[in-house]
Amino acid sequence: MTKFKFSDAILLLLAVAFVVTATITINNKIALQTVTSNSMEPYIEAGDILLTRQVATESLRLRDVVVLPIPESRELRYTHRVIELAKKAGNIVIKTKGDANPNPDEWELEITSEQIPKVIAVIPTSPILDSSLGRRALFFSLLGGGVLLLLLGFWRLVKGSTS
Repeated sequence: MTKFKFSDAILLLLAVAFVVTATITINNKIALQTVTSNSMEPYIEAGDILLTRQVATESLRLRDVVVLPIPESRELRYTHRVIELAKKAGNIVIKTKGDANPNPDEWELEITSEQIPKVIAVIPTSPILDSSLGRRALFFSLLGGGVLLLLLGFWRLVKGSTS
């Protein structure tokens, strides 16, 4: 019979944490997005990572920060604060503004979808990762750490079955 070690407990806890995090993320429709402009400073800076959650369009309130498609380019997205909110012809119509911008956005958006991505948290990475090299290093560190944990678990499993 093999002894259960402290390192086995840590490996088990990490595996459970990954599964729980993945489950919560999927069930709550949470996504990560990186900010590319300074239009929301000081609340959000370029390089920060946003945690967004799909919320019912009907639940939008003034001052919410949302992620929307740019009207001229539907594949590009922007993140701004809701400053006006109205209901027209059964749809929600909003006007937005970046906190650092002197004027509101020049367009009003009619939201036709039932859900919209709302910012629920900001991970301030810009002070730590000011360059693409820093982001690349973080990505490969996290990926490498996950692979190492997987290999360690597999090795412990094989080693345990041969002794």
